[in-house]
Amino acid sequence: MTNTNLRRFEGKVALVTSASSGVGKATALAFASEGAHVAILDASHREGEAFLTELQRLSPRSIFLPCDVTSHAAVRAAISLTIRRVDRLDCAFNNARIENKSAMLVDIDEEDFDHSIDVNLKSVWLCMKYELVQMWQQGNGSIVNCASAAGLIGVAQASAHVAGQHGILGLTKSAALEVTRAKIRVNAVCPTAIQTTMNDAAVADAVLWLCSDGASLVTGQSIAVDG
Repeated sequence: MTNTNLRRFEGKVALVTSASSGVGKATALAFASEGAHVAILDASHREGEAFLTELQRLSPRSIFLPCDVTSHAAVRAAISLTIRRVDRLDCAFNNARIENKSAMLVDIDEEDFDHSIDVNLKSVWLCMKYELVQMWQQGNGSIVNCASAAGLIGVAQASAHVAGQHGILGLTKSAALEVTRAKIRVNAVCPTAIQTTMNDAAVADAVLWLCSDGASLVTGQSIAVDG
């Protein structure tokens, strides 16, 4: 579990997408417990507001912004508003993802395929697009993208999901090469598909380490967090 005696992110700003549950919630709480001001983005206004109340007990300056991370305009507006309200962006955890129903590749509907790619892959590209602009201006920053173990292997009857997860790792590696001279690091975590409270906390620990000074020489990596 995260060591709450540490204050590695005192005064820093962290952004977490899909933050009202699961890995996103665990990570946002971990950032807040270590001193960060946290901007949480979530598609659910009700769940986001409810979680913000909990989060502000640890980090009073934390904010919630409703955001559809598959929408170019929504992501640009949310990240721009984050910067205006909390001045900077030191860390970002791009965590939006959905699972798909099992289906053979030949049986996947185009609409289902497009939706999977939009949520799992396009959202990561959109978030990085605007996070990196701010971090480049600052001259530093760290981004962690959430893929899954399916980004490291093939899985029968899950081709759309697997394609998106592999795509996240490709974006991560390419972006890392593009921004290294600006002292920005980009990495990915690949958690197991089995979600438990213990696993969520373990992923949060990995994300915070990747965003910390302790991982200052780590970039372009895909870290399996699968036990």
